[in-house]
Amino acid sequence: MKEIRAWAEEVVKECEKKGLIIRTRGRSGGTYAHWKIATAYASYLSPELHNVVISIFQERVEETVNPELAFDRGYERTIKTWKIQHDGRWIDRREKGIAKRNEFTATLGAHGVRDRGGDVST
Repeated sequence: MKEIRAWAEEVVKECEKKGLIIRTRGRSGGTYAHWKIATAYASYLSPELHNVVISIFQERVEETVNPELAFDRGYERTIKTWKIQHDGRWIDRREKGIAKRNEFTATLGAHGVRDRGGDVST
């Protein structure tokens, strides 16, 4: 058992040197791993947990590329991502634009328009 513990500690030290694991001490201390290590560990713990972790990771990557996707998943994450990418004026304009688009598409839906509206010629 001591040999395994010593080997594990050596692996952790090597991972820390390479920046794959970060350990902090104190009140908010913890161990933080590279996402590949975290997903591999989740897979080891449970295939279901692994699938959940992969799904969440995929969602976050998609939301980074297209923050509007997060609107359906959680408004706060959208705003947080936008703040990284844009200034406050842009965010205000975008929020107003989304509200207007939602109002417009709701009006179209109330009038029976579906998808792209189809052929409107008579």
